Amino acid sequence: MAITQTGPLTKDPNRLALGLAQIRVALSTVTSGQAGYVGAYTAVLQAANSMGAMASTKLMIEREYFSHEAGFPLLQDAQLPIRENASLECAFEEIDPLNMNIAAGKDPWTDGSGQLPIGAMELPAYVRMEAHYTYPNQDSMYVIFPRAQVLSNTELDLKKEENTSATVTFKANRADSGVTGGHSVWNSCPLGRIYWS
Repeated sequence: MAITQTGPLTKDPNRLALGLAQIRVALSTVTSGQAGYVGAYTAVLQAANSMGAMASTKLMIEREYFSHEAGFPLLQDAQLPIRENASLECAFEEIDPLNMNIAAGKDPWTDGSGQLPIGAMELPAYVRMEAHYTYPNQDSMYVIFPRAQVLSNTELDLKKEENTSATVTFKANRADSGVTGGHSVWNSCPLGRIYWS
């Protein structure tokens, strides 16, 4: 006798996501002689640009809508989009000057002093953030924020017998040609994009 399954069945097991994304970071635009990557539409950063081992990676896309109502009694007749934001939150495990400066919104590639100044706040650096996720069958999904800034607090919870991790949040900013530091390749998707290969 055949077993009949019901309910939401898996259509493609190769698209089941298991594990963490690799987070790659570099400068978005040219700064102090460093190369900029804002004009690249596909993933260009390499494993050498990775922040290393991760404890968590979380993509968040927030959308807000205006609800229009008319008539008596009032009934909704339209939902109008008014705002969209994207961010990626991750917790990195490798506590080094590069990652700690990235988490503080600084440009560690230009400074290179091996320290993290405290109490010297400045405009967060514009960075290109690429999240490279590899499916169990080795297919890839890429999340690209071509012109992001890091806006997060830094906290290290050091423990006796557990490794620590520090959380960092990358906030996507406009990267289209209408903003200084942007590029026309992002005119149809100004905050970035997700694509699969």
